Amino acid sequence: MNDVLVVVGGSDKSIDHANCITFASDKQYFLVGAYKAFFIYRRDHREHLLKWPVHDGNVVSIISLPKDRIATGSEDKRIIVWTLKLHPLSKPERTAFRQFTNEITSLETHPLMDSLLFASFQNGEIIAWNFETDTVVQLRHEGSTIRSLSACRNNNFLFAATNDGSCEVYHLTTFQKATEWQAHVAAINKCLLSPDGTLLATCSSDHTARVWDVTPLNKIVEVAKAAETAEPPPTSPSSPPTKPSSNLPTVKWKHSLQHSRWVWDCAFSSDAKILITVSSDRLVQLWTEHSPNPVTLLERQKSAFCVALSEYK
Repeated sequence: MNDVLVVVGGSDKSIDHANCITFASDKQYFLVGAYKAFFIYRRDHREHLLKWPVHDGNVVSIISLPKDRIATGSEDKRIIVWTLKLHPLSKPERTAFRQFTNEITSLETHPLMDSLLFASFQNGEIIAWNFETDTVVQLRHEGSTIRSLSACRNNNFLFAATNDGSCEVYHLTTFQKATEWQAHVAAINKCLLSPDGTLLATCSSDHTARVWDVTPLNKIVEVAKAAETAEPPPTSPSSPPTKPSSNLPTVKWKHSLQHSRWVWDCAFSSDAKILITVSSDRLVQLWTEHSPNPVTLLERQKSAFCVALSEYK
């Protein structure tokens, strides 16, 4: 039986506007990005163990990295990589730093390259930053604001959620754009891959969340590999052209994941059978694929903006 902990953040008295939450790799500690600082908590303590002032604006993204490192991104246009020893807990040490020209909106780590971070910006740009060599590659130029990035080890792509409701897909190897699709009718505030890489959850200002089957995207990789090695097949004048199969994701959970106000964030269980969503309607809802009726885990006094889930054996 796993010990399951759900952490929800928003605007309240204990933390000045919690913007983002992530668990450390050992699942015993979690970190909360807030205004100008991040907080470190232990899962069995209600009070924070450490408050670390790190930025001159909101910490909008915080992610755990291998080798006892974390990364923080802020509205002050800076990304900082920290070495953070948790056993025993010690003060973070700055490992790498880069100043950009636009406000950061999201960070994601490359699942196969420990020193490579993806970052999105208020002006719509997406870059890949190798913080060990301090080199930057641009994936996307200015455009619709990117609110969220997601990648995982079991998927070949980086997903980017836009302010116009579309979701863009980039190859993790070439950094080239693979495709995009219209996921919502309003801004997407969060996109999140399931741990197995087969599902993508999107949370939107249109008051809904959706769960997508992203396995059709694998055909893009298969077609590209086949094109590199295969010879063109013989054609017959009498043969009708074959219609290409769709490579776009499809809605997996058919029922509506509906809130009454903006949906900000979500978290999958480890088996991807449960999705938890948080919203400006103050509700923390638990959803499953086969039931249209959510379980309300919590109704907060104020809006909920971020959530994280950890299962610990």
